[in-house]
Amino acid sequence: MILTDTHCHLDILDNPEQKFQTAKKAGVHKIIIPSVNAKSLSKIKILLKQFNNIYYAVGIYPTEIESLTENNLNLHIQKIENELSQKPDKLVAIGECGLDFSFPEIEIQDITILKTKQINLFQTHIKWAQKYHLPLIIHNRKANQELLTLIIAQTKLIGVFHCFCQKKSFAKQILTQTNFYFGLGGLITTDQGLAETVKEIPMERIVLETDSPYLVPKEAKIKYSTNEPALMVYTAHKLAQIKNISYEEVAKVTTQNTKKLFNI
Repeated sequence: MILTDTHCHLDILDNPEQKFQTAKKAGVHKIIIPSVNAKSLSKIKILLKQFNNIYYAVGIYPTEIESLTENNLNLHIQKIENELSQKPDKLVAIGECGLDFSFPEIEIQDITILKTKQINLFQTHIKWAQKYHLPLIIHNRKANQELLTLIIAQTKLIGVFHCFCQKKSFAKQILTQTNFYFGLGGLITTDQGLAETVKEIPMERIVLETDSPYLVPKEAKIKYSTNEPALMVYTAHKLAQIKNISYEEVAKVTTQNTKKLFNI
């Protein structure tokens, strides 16, 4: 059965060409690579030329603002706007973007400023999504309600909460107040609480991902220290177990969902 890895940082994996071929042998035939800034597009576009079934998203990771000056941030924004204006065939989403309010080792007095900058940056991504009719790939850390407020304030937004790992109450809010999907990865193999939440999420709102090279599935940790697209089969099998359905059904439905959301 064919699977799609909807979130994989293939551009920062060692030997990405070999990782893609291994993924195909495992049944993972399509991969979406999100950018984390404009600079990361260079490596991604090399991979796009090499393989037909690789797609990409353009965005700026929320914590990038901590290391970018205002001028540099504007340069990244301008480069991404230029990329979007060309409307490349393989550009299928806006992201990775969102909010990250974890702020390790940040002075308390700076947190409010950083939150405001992140919100402003995310609003730029929302405008891109609306203008180019593309889904958002959302990174969320400790910003549930802030993200939800920004999303529901706009109309016709679609996308995915990448690496979803929140509680049932937030999942219910997403289900009832938005049209967003849930990106599930290796965490469902390690977090029993998350597995219980996933039981409440309809299959029609789920897509699969690895977030490679991060979040290796539990069963794969014996052999692998870093994640890669081929290992998504472990997540698919775990989802089948959680939902009490066949692996084939998981592959079928998540592939249909991916096609509907990203048009691939």
